[in-house]
Amino acid sequence: WIYNTVIVAWANSNSTRAADKAEAIYTKMKNEPTVPSPSRITYQAVIKAYSKSGNIHRGKALLKDMQEQGLPIDTKLLNSVIDGLSQVDKDDHNKVVVAAPWLL
Repeated sequence: WIYNTVIVAWANSNSTRAADKAEAIYTKMKNEPTVPSPSRITYQAVIKAYSKSGNIHRGKALLKDMQEQGLPIDTKLLNSVIDGLSQVDKDDHNKVVVAAPWLL
């Protein structure tokens, strides 16, 4: 699963483009039939990348997609979500309200 390895590497990097790069690979996995479909690891890594970047809206959309695919949510994923919430500007209460359903 070289695709997941590269996505995880982007998610763990400090690049400002990490989330976009991870999502580009995720999109390829989702749309191209000759490429493996996204797995729980794929979703976790892309959500982690978006959480690190503070883009909780995109992370939430990926979480919803993951749930629709019937993939399990585990503590590693929830840790990424919590990390993403910690990146939210404390003055932006609307983002926190939108993100809160992740934890339910």
